[in-house]
Amino acid sequence: MKPIYTYFMIVMIALALVAKFRAISIKKQNVELGNFPIHFVPDNKQGKFLHRFFRLAKEIETEYNIPFQVSIAQSGLESFWGESPLAKKYNNYFGVKCRKHRGRHAPTNCCVNVPDDSVKDRFRRFEYPYEGWRAYAQVLQNERYCKAFQADTPEQFIREVHKAYYASDPRYSEKVIKIINEYKL
Repeated sequence: MKPIYTYFMIVMIALALVAKFRAISIKKQNVELGNFPIHFVPDNKQGKFLHRFFRLAKEIETEYNIPFQVSIAQSGLESFWGESPLAKKYNNYFGVKCRKHRGRHAPTNCCVNVPDDSVKDRFRRFEYPYEGWRAYAQVLQNERYCKAFQADTPEQFIREVHKAYYASDPRYSEKVIKIINEYKL
C-alpha cells in the first residue's frame, strides 16, 4: 500500500507544480503583453496579427505618442494583416516609402521596387518588424501631422493624419476606424 500512496503523492505534487507554473506563465504573458485584451483570440489571421503586434503597438504609443489603436489598425490595413509581400519579405507593415528625409534619400540598399496602386514605387525594407514600425512612427513626426497629436481620441488622430495627406484613398481614415471598432481596440 505504501508504494501506491507515495506514487499518488508524487503525482499530486507534480500536478500542483504544473498548475503553479502555468499560472506564473499566464501572469508573465499578461505583463509582457501589457494587459492584452482577451477578445483578441488568435484563431484567424486578424487575431494572430493583433496578438503578434499588440505589444509593439503599445511600445510605439509610449515612445512616439501615437495611439496603439491607430498604429495596429493601420498596419493591419496596409499589410493585409501581414500577408502582403512588402510585409512578409521586407517587414514593411505600413508601406513606408523611400523618400527624402532631412534632405537625404534613403540608401539604395534599404529600398525595393514593388508595384503599388499600379505604379511601381520604391519602398523601404527592414530587417526586423520593429524597424518598420519605428520608421512609420518617425514619418508621423513630420510637422504636417502635428494636428493629429492634439487629438483626444484615436479616431480624431487618424482623421487628422488622413487630412494631412498620409494616404491617397479618400476612405482611408474610415477604414482604419472600422478596424478599431470591429476589433474593439
